[in-house]
Amino acid sequence: MRDKFPGYFTPPIEAIKEEWNNSLFIFDTNILLNLYRLSPETAEEILSTLENMNGQVWLPYHVCEEFFKNRISTINEQYESYNSLVNHIDKYFTELKSKLESKRHPYLKNTGPILSKFEENCSEIKSQIRLEKERCVSPCDDWILNRIETIYSDKIGNQLDDQKLEIIHKNGQKRYDKKIPPGYMDNKKETNKFGDYIIWEEILEKADIVSKNIIFISDDDKEDWWLISKGKILSPRPELIKEFKNKSEKIFHMYNLENFLRYSNEIKHRNLKSKTLEEIRNNNNEIKKKRQYQIRKQELEILRNEYLKQQDIIKSIGPSENAKLYQEFIQNHQDEIKKYENLLPASSELFNNKLLSKRYELELMELRDRHNLVRSENYCNRQYFRLVA
Repeated sequence: MRDKFPGYFTPPIEAIKEEWNNSLFIFDTNILLNLYRLSPETAEEILSTLENMNGQVWLPYHVCEEFFKNRISTINEQYESYNSLVNHIDKYFTELKSKLESKRHPYLKNTGPILSKFEENCSEIKSQIRLEKERCVSPCDDWILNRIETIYSDKIGNQLDDQKLEIIHKNGQKRYDKKIPPGYMDNKKETNKFGDYIIWEEILEKADIVSKNIIFISDDDKEDWWLISKGKILSPRPELIKEFKNKSEKIFHMYNLENFLRYSNEIKHRNLKSKTLEEIRNNNNEIKKKRQYQIRKQELEILRNEYLKQQDIIKSIGPSENAKLYQEFIQNHQDEIKKYENLLPASSELFNNKLLSKRYELELMELRDRHNLVRSENYCNRQYFRLVA
């Protein structure tokens, strides 16, 4: 059974150790870029681990290409995060000063010392932030890039020609339509849509050439790479393990960076600091929140546009119940939609009483039919209910 369904069995620790010493380790783009998001100490530990792998590393060409395309913007993000902290401190101080000076506080006879102490503390914190900012890597003085270049100087795949890429794009679209991993979660992307699939094809080709097991390290936690149950990652997608074995007769396995370092620490007897794993975990959680925010932002943009398109129609209908409800929605909640904040929490009663009623749904369908709005049935409602839920 294990031979025919290898993707559904977790290898024992002994097999992992043996596999470790006879495998090629491939790191995803997000691992390399995350080096810039971590402290210098943690980045140093990761790079030292790579340097001590005795040449068991290799990078797909597309990983390098993605890395260089996003490297400078990732570095700039770190600078902006420090600037944002300083701006927030200035904002809080200004707000506190305004409140203390504009309102009477009977138990605070003299607010001057309070403001002076708070300003002094703020200045000290900002100075510390500026010192930490100076430790950030500069695009023109990049020790991380220098180390990566040394590690992978002759261990990078070749660029795929246009004909090969065209074939991959065609096959990729067929796979995405059938939700065959990896990469189909990027099907709606406008750029680099087939990036994950290109990397996968490079991995398959490399495994065939070197005839080695492959261990892929990625902090991409989407379902087109991992088998996920109730939000918990269980293993690489069984389809990937099976496809890899069918084409190379070798083993394919995956780790996120945290688990890779944990296993490396155990197998290679390295003295890995516990705070390193904690920082990596916190960094991944922060990235996940930002990605979820971006997804929500895109969904809300679609919803906002859908509702705003109704404004001209509403004006032409007259004072019907539907028109009033739409107009009330747009007038009262346009700011919340534009800012992509929580979807109308203050208006839950309105939507429970009216928007979710079957009567309103029928009226909405009739309204659209009357004005020849050719869209899928209850499109706007479905989008709205899905986001509210």
